[in-house]
Amino acid sequence: MRPVFLIASVAVALASVLSNVEGTLPHSGNLQYLCFHHQCCPPETPTWMFCPNRDISEIHQLSIPDKVVELILRENQITSLDESSFANASSLEELDLSFNKIDSIGASSFAKLTRLTSLCLSHNRLWSLMSGTFEGLENLLRLDIGYNRIRFFLEDDLEHLPGLEELNLEHNPLMHLDAEKFVNVKRLRHLNLNSVGLQKLERDVLSNVPWLTTLILSGNSFTEIPSVALENLSFLKMLDLSRNPVTTLRHSSFRKLPALHTLILNDLYSLSAIESSAFGELQSLKELYLSYNSKLKWIDDEAFISKETGEMVCLEELHLRQNALEFLPPTLLHWGKMAVVDLSENPWHCDCSLGWMVQLGMKVEVDPHFRCKSPSHLEGRLISDMQPEEFTCKPPRWSNLTISLTLSGVLIAMALVMLFIMARRRRAAIKQMAYTRVIDDAVEEEKL
Repeated sequence: MRPVFLIASVAVALASVLSNVEGTLPHSGNLQYLCFHHQCCPPETPTWMFCPNRDISEIHQLSIPDKVVELILRENQITSLDESSFANASSLEELDLSFNKIDSIGASSFAKLTRLTSLCLSHNRLWSLMSGTFEGLENLLRLDIGYNRIRFFLEDDLEHLPGLEELNLEHNPLMHLDAEKFVNVKRLRHLNLNSVGLQKLERDVLSNVPWLTTLILSGNSFTEIPSVALENLSFLKMLDLSRNPVTTLRHSSFRKLPALHTLILNDLYSLSAIESSAFGELQSLKELYLSYNSKLKWIDDEAFISKETGEMVCLEELHLRQNALEFLPPTLLHWGKMAVVDLSENPWHCDCSLGWMVQLGMKVEVDPHFRCKSPSHLEGRLISDMQPEEFTCKPPRWSNLTISLTLSGVLIAMALVMLFIMARRRRAAIKQMAYTRVIDDAVEEEKL
C-alpha cells in the first residue's frame, strides 16, 4: 500500500504544479506564454530579447522588464496589433516586427512606447495606415514600412512623428505623392522611395523636407530626371536614381544641388547619351556610380564642365563598369587626381584615341575584365598590361569590294565623258554640213 500511496502523492503534486503553471499563463500572447511555449524569454543580462521565427501569432499585454530596450519579433506569424499589445513595454527603444503577416494596426497600438526610437514594420501585409497609428512615438527617429501593400496615405497618417529622421516606404504601390504627405515629418533626413511606382514628382513634393541628405528614387518610371522637384535640396548628399527608363542626361538634369557628394545612376537601361554639362553644376560631387547601362555609348567630353563657370567637377571615384562605351575623351576629367576608376566590362576600341589611359597612369582598379574588344588583333588584351605604343591608328585599308566599286565608278565616269565628247563632235559636224549646203545653194542661185 505504501508504494501506491507514494505514487498517488506524486501524481497529486504534479497536477498541482501544472495547475499553478497554467494559472500563470492567462493569455496566449503575454510574456509568460511566449517564454513557456516559444522560448522567447527575458535575458538575464543583455538588454535585448531576440525572438525570431518562433511561430508567435499574437501579442497581448506584453510585459517587458525595464532592462530590455530592444525586442526582435521578426519572422513570426503575427497578424494584428492593438492598443493592448505593448501596453506594458514602455522601456523599449527598438522594435522589429518585420516579416510577419500584419495587416491591421489599431490606433494607439504603440502609445505606451514613448522611448521608442526605431520601429521596423517592413515585409508585412499592410494596406493602409490610419490616424493615430503612431500616437505616442514623439521620440521615433527611424520608421521602416517598406515592402507592404500601401497604396496611399494621408498627412495625418504620419502625425505624432515630429522627430522622425529616416522613413522607408520602398516597394509600396504608392503611385503618387504630394507635398502634404510630409507636412508632419519636416525633420526628415533620409527618404527611401525605391520601387513605389512613381512616373513623375510634383514640383513642390519635397518642399516640406528641405533637410534631406539622402534620397532614394530608384526602381521607378522616370523617363527624365525630376530636376525641378529636386531643386533647392541644399543639404542633399546622396541621390540614387538607378533602374529608371531615363534616355538622356542633359545640362538641365541636375541643378541646384550644391552639397551632392554621391550620385548613383546604375541600371538606367534606356540611357544612351550624356550631353555637355550634364554633371557640370554638381561641383561638390565626389563619387559617381554609372554602371550596368547597356545602351550607354557616348559621353560628351564636356559632361563635367559647368556652363556657368567653366569649372570641371573634381571627382574622386568614377564607376563606369559594364556599359557600351568604346571610347572616352582624355579631357573628360582630371584622371590623374582620382582615387578610384572602374572602367571594366566595356567594349573598348584600343586604338590611338585610347592610349592616353596608359600614358596618364590612371588609378584603374585591377580587374580581369578591363580588356580590349577591338581591333581584332588586340581583342582580349588586358589594357592595364599594355604599352602606349600598342595603341596605334593605321590608315584605313580599302577592301576588295571598295576598290572594285571605285574602279567601276571611274570607268563609268570615263565612258560617260567619252560619250559626251563624241556627241558634241557629232553635233558640230552636222552643223558644219548644214552650213556647207546653204553656201552651195546660194552659189547655184547666183549662177542662174
